[in-house]
Amino acid sequence: MKIREKLYDYWFIVLMASVFTFSFVLTAITYEQWFATGMVMAIVLVAGVAITGHIEFDLKLLFLFEAFLLVAVKDNINYAKYDVAFAWILVIPYLLGKLVVGKKEGSDKRLFYAYNVLGFAMAFLCLGDILYTHIRGSMWITLFYRFWNDENYSRSSAEMFFTLVQGALAYAFLYRQKKKAYFALISLLNITIFGLMIYHEGRFSLVAVFAGIIIVVAMYYIDNFSHEKMKQLLKIVGVISAMAVLVILLVKINLFGLGDIYNNSFLSRDGGLLKNVRIASTLTILSNLKNYPLGGYNELSEIGSHDMWLDYGNHYGLPVLACLVCYLLLTFIDAARLCFIKEKDFGIKYLLIPGFILLNLNYIIEGAAFSIRLYLCYGLFLAGMIRAKLEQEKQSGPVITHMAQCEGIKYVNEES
Repeated sequence: MKIREKLYDYWFIVLMASVFTFSFVLTAITYEQWFATGMVMAIVLVAGVAITGHIEFDLKLLFLFEAFLLVAVKDNINYAKYDVAFAWILVIPYLLGKLVVGKKEGSDKRLFYAYNVLGFAMAFLCLGDILYTHIRGSMWITLFYRFWNDENYSRSSAEMFFTLVQGALAYAFLYRQKKKAYFALISLLNITIFGLMIYHEGRFSLVAVFAGIIIVVAMYYIDNFSHEKMKQLLKIVGVISAMAVLVILLVKINLFGLGDIYNNSFLSRDGGLLKNVRIASTLTILSNLKNYPLGGYNELSEIGSHDMWLDYGNHYGLPVLACLVCYLLLTFIDAARLCFIKEKDFGIKYLLIPGFILLNLNYIIEGAAFSIRLYLCYGLFLAGMIRAKLEQEKQSGPVITHMAQCEGIKYVNEES
C-alpha cells in the first residue's frame, strides 16, 4: 500500500507538470500535433488508473463519449481527419480531473494545487500574449497576438484564460493570513487583469471579479443556513438590487450626464450589458432549434450563436447538442450538490465552484472553445475534479460543522 501511495505522489507531480505545460503551450499546439498530445494525455491517464486501481464511472462520461463519437463520425465523413482524434482526446481531461482527488487524506490540498496550476498557466499564457501584443506595437485594443506563433485572436476569447484566477480571489482573501504569498499573488494578478481589461474593453472580466465574490458569499450563507442568516442575505440582496435599479434609472434619465457617459463607453457596445445583441441572437436560435435537427441554425443570426455548446449543435446536429446539454446540466447539478455539503471552515469548494461557474459562463457566451477545441479541456478537467470530490464526500460522509464567527466572515487559520 505504501508503495502505491508513493507511486501516486510521483504520478501527481508528473500530472501537475503536464497540466501546466499543456495549458501554457496550448495555443502553440498545431493540428498535426493533436494526436501526439492526446497520446501523452492517454499515457498519463492509464498510469494514474493503474496506480489508483480504479476510476468511478458516472453518467456524464456516457454523454461525453456519445457526443464526441458522433462528432468524430461526421468529421470522418467530411474528411476532417485531424479532428477525429477529439473523439477520445476530449474525454481524457475529465478522467484526469477525477484522479486528482486520490484518497481522502490530503485530497483538498491536491485539489488546491491542481486548480491553481491550471489557473496560473492559463493566466500567464494570456498575459504573455498581451505583453507581446504591446511590445509588437499593435494599435488594436480588442485584438491580441499570440507570442507562440504570432496569430491574432479577439480579446473576448482571451477573457476565458482569466476565469480561474478571478474565481480564486474571494478564497484567497478568506485565507489571507494563512496563505499570505498566495493572497498577494492572486490579488496582484486580479488587479493587473482588471486594469488591462478596462484598457482593452473586456466587459466579461470586469463582471467576473464581482460575480466570483457574490458566489462565495452565497455559498457562505448556504453553509451557515439559519433564519437570522437568511434575513441578513435578504437585506444584502435588497440593498444590491436597489442600488442596481437606482443606477439603471439614473442612466436612463441621463442625470448628471450619466447616460451620455455610459452610451459613449465600451460598456454600451452591442446593446450594453442588459440588451446585448448576443442574448437576442441566442434566444432567436433557441426558439428555432426544432427546425434545424441537423444543425445550420447559425444562419438565423449575423453573429451566430456566440455559444460553444450551440456551435457544436450548429455544426453537428441536435443529437450532439442534446448529449452535451445533458453533460452540462449534470455538471452543474454536481456543483450545486457540492455547494450544499457543509464543510469545516471554508473548504476547497469555495475555490472550485466560483472558477467553475465563471469558466462555464464564458463557454456559454463565447464560441472560442469550439473553434479551438482544446480550450474545452480546461472545463472538463475542472468538472472531473468537482465530480470526484462529490463522490469522495458521498463515500466518507460530509463534515457538518458551523464555522466560528467573529465580526462577520473571519479568515481561516487551518489548511483547506
